[in-house]
Amino acid sequence: MWFLLPVDLHAYPVVSWIYTIPYFFLCAFVFILSKKTNIYNAYEKSFNRKAYLLLFAVLTVFFGSRWYLFSDNLAYAQEYLYITPTFKWNYIEIHSWWWDKGYLIFAMLCKMITPDFNFFVFVNTLIDFILFYYVVKKHSLNIPFTIILFLGFYGIIMECNMMRNMKAILLFLISIRYIENRNLLKFLLCNIIGFSMHASALFFFPMYWLLNKKINKRALVALAMIFLFIYIANIDIVNDLIKTIIFKLKLYDFHSIDKVATYYDNSETQKLSLGTIERIITLGLAMYAYLKQKVVDKQFLIFFNSYILFFIAYSVFGFNEVFRDRFTTLFYYSYWFLYPYLAIFYKGKIKHFSLFVMIYAMLRIFMLTSNCAAYYETVFFHNSSISERAMFNAKTMGVW
Repeated sequence: MWFLLPVDLHAYPVVSWIYTIPYFFLCAFVFILSKKTNIYNAYEKSFNRKAYLLLFAVLTVFFGSRWYLFSDNLAYAQEYLYITPTFKWNYIEIHSWWWDKGYLIFAMLCKMITPDFNFFVFVNTLIDFILFYYVVKKHSLNIPFTIILFLGFYGIIMECNMMRNMKAILLFLISIRYIENRNLLKFLLCNIIGFSMHASALFFFPMYWLLNKKINKRALVALAMIFLFIYIANIDIVNDLIKTIIFKLKLYDFHSIDKVATYYDNSETQKLSLGTIERIITLGLAMYAYLKQKVVDKQFLIFFNSYILFFIAYSVFGFNEVFRDRFTTLFYYSYWFLYPYLAIFYKGKIKHFSLFVMIYAMLRIFMLTSNCAAYYETVFFHNSSISERAMFNAKTMGVW
């Protein structure tokens, strides 16, 4: 939408509704496709394979052909530039201080084909949406709804800015079927691969024993009240624990200690916001649906427990923006699959429930993409250089 903006890229506003237009076009495509083709009907178990493939092809092209969106793309590009595909273990050890070993090897394989970073981005995106294709088909009760929730609840940021994390999360979502089927070996295999992509996957290993557990109703209410109080009161309960583990026991190397120290300094006071209200409402809606079910659906239970962990992570790490976002990112997927369950449960109980959720998801998309770092361009059509994209990121972060 460059024709709606100033000619001089340096004069682009930091915040503008114009930046959101391509993302809303993508959402409009999802809506139109769902209305014209009836991709999936949870009640009739009907499935339109051609429409579903078209949907994911468009998502892959949209994100795979992006031109340096958001901040981390530039960091990934810089690292990719200096990688040498030697596959020698000493080299991998030295260079895995920033990229995890599995992801580094994957990057080397891509660089053997071409040093073009845009090719690397496309391959990353293709793999992500192939994995997501199977996850959504397996777990979603409303595919278009799930896609909109994915875009609104951090999916855009995760796909563009967290390419390693995204693979770890998607591999965990693939492994959820093995939680249901109680196949520990396959579950571990999926998440070991995910751990090689990003170390945060370490937190997924205990999920095999946690996510399928029914919580006693009284214990659930007590747990929710405790963490709700911690969340609202902004009580920092992990301050001393982090200091002890990281700094006194020195469990990490000096580089890691320095990174954690930087994160630790990035503290803030939790404020009452629209997001805070939404998280509390979602907690209440999910708990009511859980407590009213005599026989709890297996998949609902897994995504309900995932949301509880998401809320606990927000409560415990609310004192620090970086820690909070790192841990909650692991469980944002709960929104993508939990809300379609809630939409069915509250149909007839709350008027226009799905519509309200959809509007809120669209509002989140607007807030996430209305800054110049989100200004969408493709590798085929772009009027900005890499240095100008760096300028957009700096302006968004307030350092320009």
